[in-house]
Amino acid sequence: MIVKCALTLILAISPRESEMLEQVEVAKDIIMMSDTYNDQTDLLAIAAIESRYMKGLKSSMDAQGVFQIREIANVDVNEHFNLKLNRYSYVDNLRIGKLYWKLIGTRYSDLTERIIAYNAGHSWVIKFRKTGHLPKETINYIKKFNKLKRLCNNET
Repeated sequence: MIVKCALTLILAISPRESEMLEQVEVAKDIIMMSDTYNDQTDLLAIAAIESRYMKGLKSSMDAQGVFQIREIANVDVNEHFNLKLNRYSYVDNLRIGKLYWKLIGTRYSDLTERIIAYNAGHSWVIKFRKTGHLPKETINYIKKFNKLKRLCNNET
């Protein structure tokens, strides 16, 4: 079932044929390192949005890899879990993405707030709670995440 979900998401992000082998490999790696089905679908959705399952991407904001990990998230994970992971390493990037999502889950029980924290940072969760307002990019991120999760759930 999770494999069908991953393939559905890969097709949903309109991959180039030349990228599909790498995307399938990355999706498989995400599935293998995830603890639960819900973690798998959440992380597959995040990776689809962040990088289209492509390794080695770097944003203009210095976010790195499949999960587009910024330095602050890397430090947060390393300090919280007492690790020395490097966001520039493909395998470490996957582990940081998973652990950061888990860490955010301990801070925010609401899925929307978790998504806001992952995309825009913790300060935006506080602003959202006070004002109900979010950056347009984050609103679009939440919509994409929910759409991809629905696609996965339709495959089960």
